[in-house]
Amino acid sequence: MTTFRHIIAGRTHNARHTIAAVVCLVLLIGEMPQGQNDPDPPLTIEAITIKLGNPTDAQGVISAALTRLLRPTGSIFRTKAFFLASQMREEWFPANKEIEFVRLSALEAAALLTACGTYWMVIQADRSYDVASVVFRPQCGAGSRGYRINITGLGYDTMGTEGIGSGYAPSPDCPCLGR
Repeated sequence: MTTFRHIIAGRTHNARHTIAAVVCLVLLIGEMPQGQNDPDPPLTIEAITIKLGNPTDAQGVISAALTRLLRPTGSIFRTKAFFLASQMREEWFPANKEIEFVRLSALEAAALLTACGTYWMVIQADRSYDVASVVFRPQCGAGSRGYRINITGLGYDTMGTEGIGSGYAPSPDCPCLGR
C-alpha cells in the first residue's frame, strides 16, 4: 500500500498519487495554527546595542542614521517622527530642532496605527569591524531605508544609503491600508 510518506519521498511515480499528495499538502497547510508565519518580533534596545557593539556605538550609529533618514527632503520629512520606545533610547535621537522625536509604548503605537498614522521601526542592525548598517521601515507604510555608517575614532560618518525598498505587504495591524 502506498502511503502519504512514500508519495512525498518519491517512491511512486503514479500521477494520481502525486495529485493526491499535493491536495493533502494544501489541506495540511490550511490546518496549520495561525501565527506560524508571523514575522520576528521587533528588535529591542538591548538587541540593537549588542548587534552594534556597545552602548556608545549604538547611540552614534543610530543618531547618524536618523540624521540621514529624517533630513528635510522630499515627502518623508515630518515635524514629528514616531518610534517604538522598546527600540529607541531618548539619547539616541540626534539633536534636531525641526523634528520632535516621540517614543511610543506598544499601546500608543497601536492607537497611532488605528488613527492611520505610522511609526519607524529598526528592522535590521549589524556590524562588521568598523562598518555598521541599520535598516528602518515605517510600520503601515511603504519602503525601507538602510544606511551604512563608518565608525571611526573621530565619530560616525554615514557612508550612504544601502537601498530603498518599495511596496508594502498588507497587515492586519494596518487597518487604514486598502481603504
